[in-house]
Amino acid sequence: MNLTQRAAAGLLMLVVAVPASAGDLRGSLARAVNEQSQIATPQRPGMAPAIRWSGLGLFVGGVGIATYGYLHTSDGEFVEPGDIGRVSSPKLAASGLVVAAAGGALLFWGNRRVKHAPSIALGPGRAEVTKAISW
Repeated sequence: MNLTQRAAAGLLMLVVAVPASAGDLRGSLARAVNEQSQIATPQRPGMAPAIRWSGLGLFVGGVGIATYGYLHTSDGEFVEPGDIGRVSSPKLAASGLVVAAAGGALLFWGNRRVKHAPSIALGPGRAEVTKAISW
């Protein structure tokens, strides 16, 4: 047997012997996993679907209106850098940006509300309420 074969045989013996000598370690690990799975982790409520979809719709719609307002021309040609105000509709584009900003603000407000909401965790023999405080 050369050195490589001896090292492989020794490593194989260690791989087989170490789990066999663990004894009660396996049982205690199984108990710890069962206890950990019974304890509920605190769950924060998600953003309300009405706020999420309304904000997303406003944002996407506003970006679409702004794009249409800047790129749609009255003469059917492409917009040139010098004639944006003459052939496109900057008022329509600006109103689209305002709508997109309103949607983004709604999403920001909904996300901020969720971050500061208390979380409640219930488990066997315990109840936990946590609240993040920041200034």
